[in-house]
Amino acid sequence: MSRVIAATSILLMWLLVMTVSVQAADPDLDWHELYGDSLRDIGTWVETHSTYGFVACGFEDFEGSENEDAFLMRLDEHGDTMWVKSYGDSLDDHFMSLKETPDGGYILAGFTERVPYNMDAYLVRTDAAGDTLWTSNFDYGRDETLYRVLQTPDGGFIAAGFTSSFGSSTSTDILAMKVDVDGNEKWMDYYMGPGHNRAYDMCEADDGDYVITGFTDVGAQRSDMILLKIAEYDGDSLWAQVYGDTSLEVGRGIRTTPDGGFIVAGYKRDYSYDWSRGQLLRTDEGGDTLWTREYEAGGYMFLHGLEIAADDGFICVGSNDTSSTGDSDFYFLKTDTGGDVQWTKMIGKGERESASCVTIADDLGYVAIGYSRVLPTPDYNIYIMKLEGDDAGVAPEEEEAAPGLIALEGASPFTRELTVRYEIPAAAQVALAVYDISGRHVATLAEGRKAAGSYRAVWDLTNARGVGVPSGVYFIRCAAEGKSSTVKALVLR
Repeated sequence: MSRVIAATSILLMWLLVMTVSVQAADPDLDWHELYGDSLRDIGTWVETHSTYGFVACGFEDFEGSENEDAFLMRLDEHGDTMWVKSYGDSLDDHFMSLKETPDGGYILAGFTERVPYNMDAYLVRTDAAGDTLWTSNFDYGRDETLYRVLQTPDGGFIAAGFTSSFGSSTSTDILAMKVDVDGNEKWMDYYMGPGHNRAYDMCEADDGDYVITGFTDVGAQRSDMILLKIAEYDGDSLWAQVYGDTSLEVGRGIRTTPDGGFIVAGYKRDYSYDWSRGQLLRTDEGGDTLWTREYEAGGYMFLHGLEIAADDGFICVGSNDTSSTGDSDFYFLKTDTGGDVQWTKMIGKGERESASCVTIADDLGYVAIGYSRVLPTPDYNIYIMKLEGDDAGVAPEEEEAAPGLIALEGASPFTRELTVRYEIPAAAQVALAVYDISGRHVATLAEGRKAAGSYRAVWDLTNARGVGVPSGVYFIRCAAEGKSSTVKALVLR
């Protein structure tokens, strides 16, 4: 049954932050690589692998057939290709996002076009080598696309995107669905508003339900950014908030913040005055606005993806066109926890580039994926680059004098529990917490004021709700007196 989005639009007083207020030096480029040599090869998602290196997905036309296949690519820590697998025997097949599963395999989401001009929602589960375990297509009448997929605690998967099957032929609705571990549909729901509505990203809330971001149409070349919370069990709409003024506004990336709220990256565009700015929105756990920021850098800026950095600030990626001619570059924006700019960086080759996703590497550098177009040809190449780490996240070996020095007892990988030893040189307020590879808070191991001395804390490899965490890389951070120390642990379940 459809659920009408019945939230009142909130008129926001946006605070403009000019990027000339950069307070820190931008990090150096570590490496960048182009992949593909055909008409349209585009990267959509990249994640740090649980062991080393990276895994990426998107769509490509490696054979030059003009029918695009979805791809999954495994890279080492230097960006060198370890293997590439293609998927699809239909017309066009696109992957829009992926997630590594606890068994070392992958779940991927996007669309498949089995007949011309008709897109089905598409989920593919693979093993660690990228070989297909199962494929599930979902066709509800017209077009469906999934943009984001996550694994749920019961081993199934939840995904979000859009559908055009339930409204008029000129409208789209936000689509969400849950499948079991074998790809069988458990529930599907859609969320209606006037005109076009779409979900681009989704994150798990601290209570185990999920929050979607995207946009909802308000007419006259306008849309409002939306946050929609749905129940993991059956997809029921729990609350919806929309944010906008007189411009077109879109939410593209969302993450849960350590305080249980949400951070959203996106953009706003005004066609009447012909400009576009990046946006960050921070809310509490109910979607109420804590602050908003806008960013511009002398051109058309779009923010498409974000992650929470090691210092709890935000790293965003997208594109910026300072020439106003369409010759955009990869754009990185790093802010503190309040959205104030710490540094920005543009990287381009005089062609047309745009980044869609960013991940944080094991060395706390930043890896982004997108495309580079070779103008004036119609050719696109997958473009992936890595920036070195910055002062936002100092490697543990560089922090040995910091209060809260910590170490792990035993060696990775940890399968049942791990013990953390930490040293407090003077009485201080201490917070010892676990974060996943995307920077999301997983569990708190110790909190409160402690006297000087040595302490131990045991993590039973569960999250804040007592649910066992999946295999992967985790960061354990001890903060005391404004300084912190971090160690990395590999969990294998």
